Amino acid sequence: MARLVEDDPCTKVAAYARQVRAPLLFVHGRSDALVPIDHARRLHDIALRAGQRSTFIEVDGGHFLHHTHPGLVMRHLTRWLHHVDGP
Repeated sequence: MARLVEDDPCTKVAAYARQVRAPLLFVHGRSDALVPIDHARRLHDIALRAGQRSTFIEVDGGHFLHHTHPGLVMRHLTRWLHHVDGP
């Protein structure tokens, strides 16, 4: 974990964010201490500026929302998939 943090993964991911060609969904916890919400919002903004379809949903919670709030994440994901794939 220490090597990962020293390696600055958020900056590396941001460098590739413009290249993603699939619609993006960010479901991010307001109190995420491992990956601050500002980092996730930055990736979302990069994607939008690159002309990509990106949705950002901010929720109460921390890191690993899919483990701590699986029902909430599933509801947002299901709603998003219907919207992205729908008419």
